[in-house]
Amino acid sequence: MLIICDKRLPQSAKLKLSKYGEVVEFLTNEIVYEAISGHPDIFFHAFESSIIYAPNTPSEYLKNIENTEFQMIAGEIALGKNYPTTALYNAVANENELFCNKNIIDKSVLKLHNRKRVVHFNQGYSACNIVVGKKSMLTSDLGICKKTNSQYFNPKDIILEGANNGFIGGCCSVFDDKLFIIGALKFVRESQIIIDFASTNELEIIELYQGKLIDGGGIIWI
Repeated sequence: MLIICDKRLPQSAKLKLSKYGEVVEFLTNEIVYEAISGHPDIFFHAFESSIIYAPNTPSEYLKNIENTEFQMIAGEIALGKNYPTTALYNAVANENELFCNKNIIDKSVLKLHNRKRVVHFNQGYSACNIVVGKKSMLTSDLGICKKTNSQYFNPKDIILEGANNGFIGGCCSVFDDKLFIIGALKFVRESQIIIDFASTNELEIIELYQGKLIDGGGIIWI
């Protein structure tokens, strides 16, 4: 099991992740803006056993993935320095729907999910803003909340260095019936919303470190 996460996560969070697999500490330079330069959900879109990667993803990270059983798919357009060219692969999906800004998302993502209903949002950073469960979703974008079966979570206290705040999708990752959060509930004012989401979707909460929520661009499990 490979676990791709932002290299800048707290050491204790990376250490806890290492109990579940081999941690790949991800960070890039001068491809996208600094705040998101280590965010896996900017460079990758993974679903089931396939992973799409931005064509300008540093090759050393692709070599790690080549040794897995995942189908690797090269995206069509390289990421740019600023939005919207930083959001080309930022989408999430479930069995029946793809959630994204269809005017921004790379065609490779649409092709992977070509049999699904595309739910369009004005928010280009859909993966950053959504946590997908089996029965419901959690989002830090009010526009997304109005269009989906989602619970709103106010992102104002989520830490993202270089930005006013981060987003709930970047703090969380759902894998193997667990909800991994980059932070601890005792530091979250609206912790009950996360607890209720986990309960509704039958997820065990795993706190990766004892501190405030950090937007690390999610976690990719391969």
